[in-house]
Amino acid sequence: MPIQHTRDWVDFLEALGPLIAVVAVLAVGVMQVYLQRQQLKQDLFDKRYHVFEVFYAFGIAYLSGEDPP
Repeated sequence: MPIQHTRDWVDFLEALGPLIAVVAVLAVGVMQVYLQRQQLKQDLFDKRYHVFEVFYAFGIAYLSGEDPP
């Protein structure tokens, strides 16, 4: 007579544990890639905006007849 096994759901979770861990690691990796791309876009915008501010200040100074900065 075989022994009754009453831990079916625990065994099921133990079998899915590594799969759940892999999915979580992949999700974190995908989120990191997304955040890094967004950060690169933000950094590029900040650099371009700084150049825009300098040219804008120069243009305003030029049009008003003041010495440019």
